[in-house]
Amino acid sequence: MKLRQFNACLAALILGLIILTGCSAGGSLPESQRLAGQARVNMRSGNTYMNYEEYDLALERYLEVIADSPKHIEALKKTGDIYFYYAEQQPAQAEKYYTDAFLHYEQAIAAYEEISGKGSFPEFKEFADDAELKRRAAWARLFKVGQEKFSNQQIQEALDLFNNLSELTPDSTNVYIMIASIYQEKEEFDTAAGYFEKIAGIDKNDTVSRQNLALYHVNQQNFPEAVKWYQEAAEIEPDNPDYYYYMGLVYRDMDDKTDEAIEAFEKAFELDNQFNDAIVNAGFTAFESKRFAKAAELFKQSLVLEPEDEEILLFLLTALQQEEEYADMFEYARKWYDLNNESVEAVQFVILSAYRLGKTDVQEEFLQILDRIENP
Repeated sequence: MKLRQFNACLAALILGLIILTGCSAGGSLPESQRLAGQARVNMRSGNTYMNYEEYDLALERYLEVIADSPKHIEALKKTGDIYFYYAEQQPAQAEKYYTDAFLHYEQAIAAYEEISGKGSFPEFKEFADDAELKRRAAWARLFKVGQEKFSNQQIQEALDLFNNLSELTPDSTNVYIMIASIYQEKEEFDTAAGYFEKIAGIDKNDTVSRQNLALYHVNQQNFPEAVKWYQEAAEIEPDNPDYYYYMGLVYRDMDDKTDEAIEAFEKAFELDNQFNDAIVNAGFTAFESKRFAKAAELFKQSLVLEPEDEEILLFLLTALQQEEEYADMFEYARKWYDLNNESVEAVQFVILSAYRLGKTDVQEEFLQILDRIENP
């Protein structure tokens, strides 16, 4: 490097000005980063104003640089910084300024990516890395503003903001989730479903959109489609019992899907052996389809978890009666009576099972108990 060039770089550093000259570690500057004439003067002036926190004047100079050199990384990045500062200082115009900041940071990053394969430019990389961090921060601030508008029931304003964000980041599922949620709030469920499908297409591991799509199709009475989305969610999270439970509820509403419903409920219970609702619904499904032996088996499992559930005891005893399983009927009828000695149904089941089993002494005892309960 010639002495004159070295002195020029050293002088720039001493003045605290980042003047991009031919002193880059990678050799000569890319064409897009070279400034000459008035653009060079504007860049120096902008940096000086920036150092003295004269942001309005600095912004004017940087914008003039960008008008002359649209891919100038430093000018783009520092313009973004000023807009970010404006957004922080002026909440009423935060959305506009954060958006402007985001766009300038994005342009700075793109400009660096364009030159990064042409040599080593550490000063530009530093600008690009900082721009990337601040671009994310600007996006996060915009997202938060949108959430606050939604929480404050500024529905249309929130929707406009998130639509703006979707244009800035078209692959962001978080933005589409908010847009879908807003349309749900507006009770425009078809539109919301369209956004949930978009999310599912972008993110193959997203379960929230699939659950919402399943619920949407349940409400539309489109049960096969609802099952499809629950199945997709279950494939993503195979250890989550909820998907199988809701799948079972959907199957119950479909014709000729009793076996599938019971299987889904049992799968949910297999994954969570404390999930009593799952095994109870499996039992009711079997009972309604007159599969009384299966229903009895399932209700017994439920009573292990909830031994004092009199409704389940009633359905179990009814199923056992249909199957003529009188020994089991006698056992569970006595349990019910011990639980509630004022239950007419419990006493009647004891009498019936005792009669069928030839337990005449128990039959007579409980006939007297029945008379006492019915005629106090």
